[in-house]
Amino acid sequence: TVSKPGYDNLVLHATLTISKAAQTITFPAIPANTYGDADFTIAATSTNNTIPITYSSSNTAVATISGNTVHITGAGTVTITASQAGDANHTAAADVQQTLTVNKGTITGVTFADASYSYDGTAKSLSVSGLPDGATVAYSGNGHTGAGSYAVTATVSKANYNDLVLHATLTISNSAITGVTFADAAYSYDGTAKSLSVAGLPDGARVSYRGNGHTGAGSYAVTATVSKPGYDNLVLHATLTISKAVLTVTAANATRVYGTANPAFTVSYSGFVHNETAASLTTGATATTAATKASDAGTYAITPGGAASGNYSFNYISGKLTITPATRTLTFDPLADKTYGDADFDAGASVSSGETVIYSGYNPSVVAIVNGKIHITGAGTTAITATVAASGNYSNTPSQSRTLTVNKADQTISFSLIPSQLKGSTYDLSQSVTASSGLPVTFSSSDEVVATVSGTMLSALHLGTATITASQSGNANYNAAVTVTGTVRVTDASGAEIIVHPGVTPNGDGIEDFLYIEGIRNYPQNEVTIVNRNGVTIWQGTNYDNSGHVFDGHSNITGVLQQGGTYFYKVEYTVNGERRQKTGYIVLKY
Repeated sequence: TVSKPGYDNLVLHATLTISKAAQTITFPAIPANTYGDADFTIAATSTNNTIPITYSSSNTAVATISGNTVHITGAGTVTITASQAGDANHTAAADVQQTLTVNKGTITGVTFADASYSYDGTAKSLSVSGLPDGATVAYSGNGHTGAGSYAVTATVSKANYNDLVLHATLTISNSAITGVTFADAAYSYDGTAKSLSVAGLPDGARVSYRGNGHTGAGSYAVTATVSKPGYDNLVLHATLTISKAVLTVTAANATRVYGTANPAFTVSYSGFVHNETAASLTTGATATTAATKASDAGTYAITPGGAASGNYSFNYISGKLTITPATRTLTFDPLADKTYGDADFDAGASVSSGETVIYSGYNPSVVAIVNGKIHITGAGTTAITATVAASGNYSNTPSQSRTLTVNKADQTISFSLIPSQLKGSTYDLSQSVTASSGLPVTFSSSDEVVATVSGTMLSALHLGTATITASQSGNANYNAAVTVTGTVRVTDASGAEIIVHPGVTPNGDGIEDFLYIEGIRNYPQNEVTIVNRNGVTIWQGTNYDNSGHVFDGHSNITGVLQQGGTYFYKVEYTVNGERRQKTGYIVLKY
């Protein structure tokens, strides 16, 4: 009714209709199960939770449902329906179905084992154990009588379970043959065949041999195979031994002279069997001895050996070789003269036996024996006796003597260049001078003012040149050597060619008795001039030589002995064509 002042009420009529709400079920898929699994629950949901959902099974032989708990009753497939009824406010929900798959179970607890039997003529079979209630079993390949190895299959079946297939092996083995023996046996070679045989062979059994029956000596492996139906073959092994017969071999005795070749040796045999002879041996025996052509006189064994045969061993008996002494001769020709220093030589004696010759009876101061040769030890004359050592191999000991003369040897002196020496130095002349004999050399100087010699030591005293003479007088073994000479030149460290001594004291004491000019003899083309303080020449001469032509205080112009005092000199000399001079002063004293 609609009212408004000034207006009539308006009455209107209409119908209100409220329809029932719809319901929707959500039913998740059900996972597969296996027969024997525990009960499980299912849980479908709906858009309306006020009305319960109910479940039903399409095949109670597979599964039953109580509430929402599912109980598996067998293997297979079942449809489970989820339903929800309606009420005053809701319409019934559409059914939702899910499929449950129940797989067959696995049979457990059943065993099927291998088994072995020995052959006894009856059938043998295998069987399973632990067969569950309600299960059945079927066999394939079971039940056998003969020996062998057989594969057997057992198939176990039960409702709602997969078949269980099991495999095992049925073995029926042959029985063993017993009571049979097969032993080794040994025989001695006699030319006949030998065999082995088994003992204790059971009834119904037979035997075959391999490697049996031999005539020759040796060791043979023999196999015996015993067989019987229903039994394993029995294989036996033994050794057939045929030992060699013993054959005695004897070497015959022999004789020869020392130094000659051995004769041919012979042997004899005893002990052949079966009418055999030496021709039946693989190799005949021979006889040898350790004695050679050079073996000493005496007795030596002749040893047989080397025989070979497959059927004989050998007993060897030695013979005896007797070597008797021989005779020998010695040849010793006269000895040629020798000279001291000659090389060792063979005296030349020889003996027919080829033995080493022994030398004795000699003078050791003349010769010695070194390594079987004559070694000269000194000049002289000596007898030498040749002989050989006594020996049981010979019936005689020859001997012969000869005379040897050894002459003195010549010797020479080798004199090489003496190097220039500085004034005041020394030099060992043994560096430049040697005698071929090795004997010591004696030296002398031609100018002991320039250089002196003591032993082998040369002393350089003043500038100049001196001749050094070397000599060796010889001894009991050497003749005197030819004297040889050499020259030594004395120089100054400053390079001066001449040195004029500043003082002259002609008093006869041998010291500075004349004007000494060192080195002047090296320059024979010289001229010396001496003047007094007034410039007057008192001495002048050429070829000044420090010996016969010198200034000794006398003027060579007037012959007058000059007064003591100071004088002036000029020395001119030629060097390699060049004219040189040296000036200075000297003091004359008495």
